Amino acid sequence: MERVLLAPPEPPLLPWEHELPEPCVLHPEEVDTYPWAEGDALPASLIARIDAWEDVLAEEDGPEAPNYQSDLSIPPGWRVGGFPSWASTGPLAVDCASCAAPMRLLLTAAGEETDADSHSWVPLEDRDPSLRGKASVRGGASIVRPTRLRFGRDRALHVFVCPDNPGHPARWVLS
Repeated sequence: MERVLLAPPEPPLLPWEHELPEPCVLHPEEVDTYPWAEGDALPASLIARIDAWEDVLAEEDGPEAPNYQSDLSIPPGWRVGGFPSWASTGPLAVDCASCAAPMRLLLTAAGEETDADSHSWVPLEDRDPSLRGKASVRGGASIVRPTRLRFGRDRALHVFVCPDNPGHPARWVLS
């Protein structure tokens, strides 16, 4: 005899609200990402050029000036592929435990879809077109943390896979 659920199961009682995801709709977008500009992720000469460019922009635009890390290289939020953000840890080498090959980022899960340093990744529909910069962002928790999830202490969860052998165990890093 086949059993059919007559009502959806109730979620268990959880001590923290962030442990239960908020149902939401996925709107995938293709976005180019670029390596973190720290350590040896980019050549030192390029990092120096980025720093000089940011200094000029900061003089011209003040605190609303865009910067490479927050506005151009790696978007906040959930992503498939691309480059990891290393905001909390600094760049890390993530090698396969089975064969020592450098691992590739498969997935990033983050509790926030925007970050405090940036406004450039906020969707147009979540902006007030009459305002500029960070003041243009409207909404609140539902915009910043639409899933209600947290990883560690508001970190990003990166899942890495072995490019040489998909059967090797994945590794994850909180950063």
